[in-house]
Amino acid sequence: MHPGLNILTGANGVGKTTIIKALWSLLYTPAKHPSLEADAVLQRGETEWFLSLSSNRLEQKRISDGLITTLPGRNDAFADAYWFPLHELLTKEGVGEAFLEAIRKEMQGGVDLERAVRKAGGIEAFSRKRHTLVQALKEKQRLVREQQTRILENLDLRQNISKLQETLEESEGHTAEKKPSGNLA
Repeated sequence: MHPGLNILTGANGVGKTTIIKALWSLLYTPAKHPSLEADAVLQRGETEWFLSLSSNRLEQKRISDGLITTLPGRNDAFADAYWFPLHELLTKEGVGEAFLEAIRKEMQGGVDLERAVRKAGGIEAFSRKRHTLVQALKEKQRLVREQQTRILENLDLRQNISKLQETLEESEGHTAEKKPSGNLA
């Protein structure tokens, strides 16, 4: 994310709404979305914050001194005032009629998101590049897991070989003790 306008695009079911809900839950009280888990680093001026949401518990920690506190200016009572899904804006009557009419007009012929991204100075191919990186990362993680499994299997084999060698040495020792020595006369 960068300062200014950020546009999330993608097919249905790829996680656009989940990302927005996670960001919202990291900034405000997470009770609205209790199943989400997320971490982020937020920079506000010169101060950086580590935001963590786990098991419906929100922690906002200032990185410079490790102080756990709420973000300056955070006001959960007004959190919903910043949540404007487009489909809700388009259905509200009597609120921002000019704005709603402009959006309706713009959407009649469809929205040229690529043009909007270029105009806003956004990263046009972000989602495809990100998807490729995520796929490559998943493949590398799979390879690491395979190698870890092989290493564990090899460790088991080494332990088994060591036990077999010990057993063999013990049995050879017992055999040597039982063999009669020398002459029978």
